[in-house]
Amino acid sequence: MIDAIYIPTLDRDNQITYDTLPDKYKERVIFVRDRIGIHKVRRKIAYDAGKVNFAVFDDDLLFKRRYVNWKELNCKSKEDFTNTDFDEMFDTIDDIDWDLVKVGEDTNLILEFLTRGYKNRLSDEFLYVAKEYGDVGGCSNYRDEQLNYEEHMKLRKKWPMFVSQMENSKINNWRRFKISWSKAYKYSQQGHLEKI
Repeated sequence: MIDAIYIPTLDRDNQITYDTLPDKYKERVIFVRDRIGIHKVRRKIAYDAGKVNFAVFDDDLLFKRRYVNWKELNCKSKEDFTNTDFDEMFDTIDDIDWDLVKVGEDTNLILEFLTRGYKNRLSDEFLYVAKEYGDVGGCSNYRDEQLNYEEHMKLRKKWPMFVSQMENSKINNWRRFKISWSKAYKYSQQGHLEKI
């Protein structure tokens, strides 16, 4: 659930964004009226919000819901937000099963975001090198090949379209799984009547 909605505004009496919000979200609005430049205002908001879930909206927004497969659904490609649309938009992070797996949780989180349409930056310019499984400390204090396999099978069950086991493929005797990142994002760009 969203805790705060920041609306930077300057010299505007007509608050289109605020007026568009359902009443239950208007209670969470914080107007920011500083004359320090919008880039500094956004930075100030980020520091002010701290660790709460927050959104930042310009003050002149109307909200529309977009349906990529509007022809199949027999509806307009864009429609005005309903109260339910606001709820869904603000609750999108609340329905992540943070406890689905004990290891491989980063894979689960990225798939949660990709299937919701959030892009993930893939880069062959910026790299990191991770130590092999089994190094001392971190998850290696409790992760072994069996736990890793069992937890990835949970991921496979939740995300059957995007997680598959690579048969006869192992690294250091650990069974491997393939994650179809781009397929997960492409899935988000199609309209769906049901959840995965």
